[in-house]
Amino acid sequence: MKKILLMVILVLTTMLVTACRRHEEKDREVPFRNLAEEYEVEDGSLYVRFPLGNSLPYVDVESFIMLLEGALETERIGFDYIDDALTIEYTTVEDDDAEIEEDIELRMEIDFAYDTVTVNRYDFFRVFAAETKTDFGKGLEIVRAEETPPEEQTFDLAHYGFSLEKTENGHLMPFHLANLFFSGSMYDVYFNGETLYGVDTYQLLDDASLREMLNDTAYNHHSLPDDIKAATRDFLIFALDHFYGLKGIHEVDSFRDLVLTREEDLLSSESSHYEALNRIAYDLDDLHTSFLMSGIYLDDYEVSHDYSYLGSRSRTFVNARHNVLRTHCAQEEGVIHAEEGFAIILLKRFTEDTPEAFRGYLEEVEEQDDIDRVVIDITCNTGGVMGTMYRTFAYMCDDELPQHRINAKDGSATSAWMTSENEAFAFDFYLLSSPATYSAANKMLSIAKETGAATIIGQDSLGGAASITSLIVPSGAVLVMSSASLLADFEHASLERGVSVDVEIPLDSLTDIDAIRRAIGS
Repeated sequence: MKKILLMVILVLTTMLVTACRRHEEKDREVPFRNLAEEYEVEDGSLYVRFPLGNSLPYVDVESFIMLLEGALETERIGFDYIDDALTIEYTTVEDDDAEIEEDIELRMEIDFAYDTVTVNRYDFFRVFAAETKTDFGKGLEIVRAEETPPEEQTFDLAHYGFSLEKTENGHLMPFHLANLFFSGSMYDVYFNGETLYGVDTYQLLDDASLREMLNDTAYNHHSLPDDIKAATRDFLIFALDHFYGLKGIHEVDSFRDLVLTREEDLLSSESSHYEALNRIAYDLDDLHTSFLMSGIYLDDYEVSHDYSYLGSRSRTFVNARHNVLRTHCAQEEGVIHAEEGFAIILLKRFTEDTPEAFRGYLEEVEEQDDIDRVVIDITCNTGGVMGTMYRTFAYMCDDELPQHRINAKDGSATSAWMTSENEAFAFDFYLLSSPATYSAANKMLSIAKETGAATIIGQDSLGGAASITSLIVPSGAVLVMSSASLLADFEHASLERGVSVDVEIPLDSLTDIDAIRRAIGS
């Protein structure tokens, strides 16, 4: 009898816990705190709702956008409600964005009856983002621009298992979709179940203590709900299909099959779920895509890394950066050679301080009368801030500097040419490249090719054409991924696969002074 009673109690307890898990999420007003130092956004609050009776949070579209005033140029955004549709419009004005024509309307139409979202151009997702406090493009001025127009894009949310809800409480959209659509390219809102936090992508990348703070919540002790596991799976497929820039390189119609290879783990325990997300990021074999932090349902997950996870491109990078060039890359930036008629300047990354530091290195070299050739060593350079790369390049070239981009999703292509207040130095310049030369450094090589400002020596670069964007999934995990905006050459071909050299130096000789001397004909 006692055994039967214990079994009944166990069953009732299980039912009670399950019921509590199913109904524990209640509509509530949630505090919002802005932590992004580059944007002035006032703290406030936002009502978060759970209209489907499960754990997936929804927000009113207009309320969410207006909450982010300061990160978004909300004064230029208009809302028009007609029946089951909401139209959001933004119109550029003179000098707002020289990469596209002036006074172009950016428009999104949200159909709450059919669960579809249509944009007339992908620029909608980034152009109404406010400027950062730091002017990373200081002294750069766009003097002319041209564009190939985009094609309208429609997203069928129902196809990915998501619905839009028009209720007496507003026009509701799943929070994570609203964050993906409306927060801008470098700003995000993180919801840890208790508080909404405004952060920028560079903060997420650089500040481990910030990530720990975001993940410090009572939800660490909650089980990961089944509906959140499924929503994370579906959201990831949607985001990769429509916002990941390298879909064409993977030659797939959808990333559904790739994600579903990890479905069993995604729908399993908390640790298995987050590890599956980590492995999916590795499966893409893209240095711009990675698993950054686990979500709120697990506070002690450590991201696992293993050489066996790497694809062929990632292995090429690791071999060059961490094996062949390991000692070389460990040294400090600056002038590392200055004799025999030429100098070598090592630049390891493009930060806010790089342009002026580079000018200082050139002035140091200029003091030696017998040096007329300068090799800019970017063999260890994995990129950084694009604006500071252009400001750095301006010390090598007085010509207009080209910027070409393509959008991997709407077919648009833009070209812009800019000038800089920085004056070029009178050296013969060379760029030393390797299979670890990536992203903004890869673009530097492309500009040198187009302008003829420098001869490229060494090994072909690895590539890296996409700007990065953060992706926050419903389970709270954060990934960083390649966006749909891709750097291109003057023919609007993607730079994802790298730039070829003019004069080759064997990989194991990239740091050999004699090999460099021969390559530049000194």
